[in-house]
Amino acid sequence: MFKHVLAILFVSCIFGIISYDTYVMKTEPTLFHATSSITFVILWVLYGVSMGKKKTQNFISFITIYWITSASILLFGYFTFIAPLFYSASFIFTISIYGAIRYYFDTSPSLSLGIISALILYVSCTVGYLLGLIWTQRQITS
Repeated sequence: MFKHVLAILFVSCIFGIISYDTYVMKTEPTLFHATSSITFVILWVLYGVSMGKKKTQNFISFITIYWITSASILLFGYFTFIAPLFYSASFIFTISIYGAIRYYFDTSPSLSLGIISALILYVSCTVGYLLGLIWTQRQITS
């Protein structure tokens, strides 16, 4: 699973770079930012589908630990006023979908937005995993 974490962090950083200016500089997001954020969520769903089709046994526990850890780091950095930790966690875990959230809902960066972002990505990955399991079951019975 270590390779999975590295791949997730790499992809998150790429999409984080795309939405960085809308988060940090508080500029208006464009349709490009919204589209890249939606693409990021779709990638999480597809990642979940892939793991579901492979029937990866520990995937739900892995993804649960990953997102609980991300939310914990975010909260810890925020409440202990450790800015480098908080901003690093925000960059990796929440900025990637901030473009779509800001484009469609016109919200400002906040701690609750970070937790909501982690929850959205956790749910999308879990739904993808369940879809992958269902897809595999249907192929076996057909």
